[in-house]
Amino acid sequence: SLVLGTCLGVVGTAVVFYWIVPQRKSQDRSTEVPRQQVAVSTEHMESLDEVIRLLNRCVNDGGCPWTASVTPSEMVGWLSSECMEVQQALGDLPSEVALQKLSLELGDLLFCTLMLIRLVSREHGLQPHLPWVDAVNKVKRRTPYMREWGDGSLATTADHAKALWRAAKQRELDS
Repeated sequence: SLVLGTCLGVVGTAVVFYWIVPQRKSQDRSTEVPRQQVAVSTEHMESLDEVIRLLNRCVNDGGCPWTASVTPSEMVGWLSSECMEVQQALGDLPSEVALQKLSLELGDLLFCTLMLIRLVSREHGLQPHLPWVDAVNKVKRRTPYMREWGDGSLATTADHAKALWRAAKQRELDS
């Protein structure tokens, strides 16, 4: 569904830009991305590492009985449900209570997305790091206007950035 695709895109992009990209050195510079540009502290990134450890424990033999029985297709159903809950929580903003609810729902969405990757890995042999790598590569290909990795293209408005994204996506589909 469109909601599921949008939510997965948001989760993937957030994880890529707030967790993976700041951990890497820029390709065209020898310095790391300045920490103040990162919305997540080192302590919070350790929380994401802990989520991955929890997932690994749930999925591995002797882990969670429910996780041992769930299929990737079933997990997509859970993801779809979580996306709807995120959409509902967004509609309740800007109150502090709604923001806390949104944070919980986004956490569920993140956990389910990572669980899906682990389940596909378990059942189909996908190397778990490949979706992360693919997300980074896709974002870089489709955002040529980004100074850190782009080709010098300019996007001066959100509409122009969307048009460049769509054009890059169309080129990928055509090739």
